[in-house]
Amino acid sequence: MDFTLYWFMFPVSICVATSAMLSGIGGAALFTPIFVLIFPMLGPQYALATTMTAIGAALLTETFGFTSGFVGYYRRKLINFGLAKPFLGIAVPIAILGAIAANHVPGQVLIAGYAGLVLVLAFFLIFHEKQHVEHATLSRGNNIATATGAFMTGMVSVGIGEVIVSQLTKRGIPVGVAAATSVLVVIITVAFASLTLVLQIIQDGGANAMPWNLVCWSIPGVIIGGQIGPLLQGKFSQRGMELSIATLFFVLSIAMFFVAFTRPAMAEETITWPNGATVAVSLSYDDALDSQLDHAIPALNKYSINASFYLTLAHPSVYSRLPAWRAAAAAGHELGNHTIYHGCSAGKPGREWVAPHLDLDKRTVADVVAEVTMANTMLHAIDGRESRTYTPPCSDEMVGGENYLDVVAPMFVAMKSRDEGMPTGSSLLFFPSGNTGAELIRMVTEHRQSGALVNLLFHGVGGDHLSVTPEAHEELLQYLATNRDIYWVDSYINIMSYVRDQRSGN
Repeated sequence: MDFTLYWFMFPVSICVATSAMLSGIGGAALFTPIFVLIFPMLGPQYALATTMTAIGAALLTETFGFTSGFVGYYRRKLINFGLAKPFLGIAVPIAILGAIAANHVPGQVLIAGYAGLVLVLAFFLIFHEKQHVEHATLSRGNNIATATGAFMTGMVSVGIGEVIVSQLTKRGIPVGVAAATSVLVVIITVAFASLTLVLQIIQDGGANAMPWNLVCWSIPGVIIGGQIGPLLQGKFSQRGMELSIATLFFVLSIAMFFVAFTRPAMAEETITWPNGATVAVSLSYDDALDSQLDHAIPALNKYSINASFYLTLAHPSVYSRLPAWRAAAAAGHELGNHTIYHGCSAGKPGREWVAPHLDLDKRTVADVVAEVTMANTMLHAIDGRESRTYTPPCSDEMVGGENYLDVVAPMFVAMKSRDEGMPTGSSLLFFPSGNTGAELIRMVTEHRQSGALVNLLFHGVGGDHLSVTPEAHEELLQYLATNRDIYWVDSYINIMSYVRDQRSGN
């Protein structure tokens, strides 16, 4: 687990917690869309395994943030414990039920539920009217609102803080007291909900199923933000805060509805791998390198492990060692398409080695599509197979400013980096280079959540570029072969064909 991966969440968490403290909303209302919406945009290594994992991490973070804020509000004597007590009697048990239910609801539904709830809250904040009350007793309507907010907090991480702040401000409670009292209710409610979710996540996928490398940054950030928020309380008008929160909720609602209804309906359903395995592992090797024939393939054959070799067909080894590549295919390995000339974008950092005539920034989609098509024909001549998968050189998707992968996608069973049909965040891609055997093993052991697909994309093995040693490589293979009850290791085409068949119900 890379504990530097989410370092940027430290300053982000400070800002989120400060905003949450000022308004009394649950910080998870802002963390959940960051985890669900923003992280996948940053790259597959940032995406969390499931929507439930995102909600659990958001609630766990929120617990610490609001505890910090509670201290600040307590010192300022803004918390009304009498107001909080009746809310807690309803909120805590209902939030636990919501957290349990979250484990049985598709992620797409959870996201849509989040979007719908914050949209309702936005309208309420804009159009509610204040009423003055003398006592803290709750009406039936208030009880229903509190129970609904608590249940949704346990299920989608948002609701209880927003519902309580809305009820208190509607009754004429000053915004500072309303926010402070809401913090107390949120702390206790969210603590029970987050504990329930975290225990379920660990039970399903082991201790490493929780993104500890994320919360190690978000928790310190919210602790700091939780102290800053109370210091700023009173410097903003109550109505101004309500309108600001409502506007933010409108934006979040639209974004999350978009994610919920544009994501494939099956995208959050866990894949069940063959033979009871928990994780699928795809070992692949790019560029048709001699060291792969000399070291990788003999080691793979020794342990009866099938892998995928993505041939750059202009590489000299394809011509000089053609019988060896045919033998690899006959042994069960996939010969995948990696184009003929390995064109990449020269405009990205560290790409000085890209020849001008292979610069994707200067080529056309039609040109690259023709090359990929010809590569498929050449591969058919080598192994006689009709189906295969594709790995785009340098993981580049754009040619002359246009995305070409959508054009070539129908030619292949699947494409590395896309892994279509896999649950969001459950497919991981690593590029080993210079790693020890123990480090290679950790790449798979740290991602043992049920239904995960771990892709290790090698280049050189005992030579050539971006290399690992033969000893480190074999240490990984030996570990995978010894633990076949946990890891299903196969060629990428076999894994993705299985995913496609399972999605279609075959």
